[in-house]
Amino acid sequence: MPKILLTGASGFLGAHLVHRLSQKFHLFSTIYHSPIPSGIRHPASVIKLDITNYRGVIASVEKINPDVIIHTAANTNLRDCEENPKGAWALNVEGTKNLAAKEINARFIYLSTDTVFDGTGQFCKETDTPNPFNVYGKTKLEGENVVTSLLPNAVTLRLALLYGWSLTRSTTFTEDLIKELEQDKPIRAFTDEYRTPLHVENLCEIIEEIIEHPTIKGLSHVAGPDRVNRYEQALRIAEIFNLDTSLISPITTTEIKSLNYNRPKDCSLNTEKLQSVIKTRIWSLDKGLNVMHETL
Repeated sequence: MPKILLTGASGFLGAHLVHRLSQKFHLFSTIYHSPIPSGIRHPASVIKLDITNYRGVIASVEKINPDVIIHTAANTNLRDCEENPKGAWALNVEGTKNLAAKEINARFIYLSTDTVFDGTGQFCKETDTPNPFNVYGKTKLEGENVVTSLLPNAVTLRLALLYGWSLTRSTTFTEDLIKELEQDKPIRAFTDEYRTPLHVENLCEIIEEIIEHPTIKGLSHVAGPDRVNRYEQALRIAEIFNLDTSLISPITTTEIKSLNYNRPKDCSLNTEKLQSVIKTRIWSLDKGLNVMHETL
């Protein structure tokens, strides 16, 4: 049974990966700031690890001797990255460099982001030139560069906006919107930000397939097929969950003065490359939302 080392196990994606991968692999998972929530099926070994500590990373990885490292740990908070760029760089870049050290002999899967693009294109391909203009996107792109330079056979997955039921205390845009609408609260949603949303359980299925096929390597985009703005996404959520769409009103990002950091307008991703090498089908937005509705 392959040994998997997963960083960021207490995050939104990390918790879902723990739930799925621990059923099939010998899973070791790392946490640092936040514990893994109670109630999650977790037979894996949990390690408290500061990935910015090089010596600690090397010692832990050498002790575990994993076959595969899945690196999800990162500061993904756009505002916090802007306000604390040194901290974002330390975690997102230096932490990645420590885990991707050449002396660590393991297959490496790095999770990046669609915000490495500047938002001026549609359905960006892996061959398109990244141009991030916020700190988060810049640090994740540098993390990609680090992984590629140190581990040419690594897998880098640029992820779209994730949604689904959270297994942690933090919640997603989808969950927050459902809760607000259930309480008959009005919602304002952006019309000028486009993404290709991806259901987190579908992503976990894809990652599992990649683990089982060691010939897959390099950079791939992972996203849903539907390019939608937040307003369109909110309407679809309301319709599928039988909630009041009249509570949702359109707004642009320029109308929100508190958004004092750069947000790319269009981060939609093209996934033709990945779909040509994996069997797992990527879910449409409607399918993913219906899966959520069925598992209420």
